[in-house]
Amino acid sequence: IVVWKGQLIDGRNRLRACNELGRNPSIAELDDELDPLKYVISHNLHRRHLTTSQRAMVAASIANLKNGEVGNGRKVATQICVPTVEDAAKLMNTSKRSVTNAKSVKDRGSPGLADMVRDGKISARIIATGLALETNSTFVA
Repeated sequence: IVVWKGQLIDGRNRLRACNELGRNPSIAELDDELDPLKYVISHNLHRRHLTTSQRAMVAASIANLKNGEVGNGRKVATQICVPTVEDAAKLMNTSKRSVTNAKSVKDRGSPGLADMVRDGKISARIIATGLALETNSTFVA
């Protein structure tokens, strides 16, 4: 279980399990100078087998973070820098274009489409292309 500046950043499920079993968890304090976002991604990304689109959706969420936000609208007292699309793409080992497509799905697509991309059922590129065509095309009857 890892904490950074007194805030849990990795191991919430392990902590919950320890609490339910009445065990004392092993807690490590991350150096205050380290970036907690980079730490969490570097220690968890390899455990998941994600498609390019799935990694891009995570990167799009990272690129949408605001100062002091850790995701899902949760706020922290400590200021965390706001990653750019390029920063997020690099963190998630994907291209800026893939992240831009994923942001388009998140921002302009329905929640159901975003869920399909997150679940690996369809690529963000296909959805983003369809959204662009819908926006930029004039349909003739």
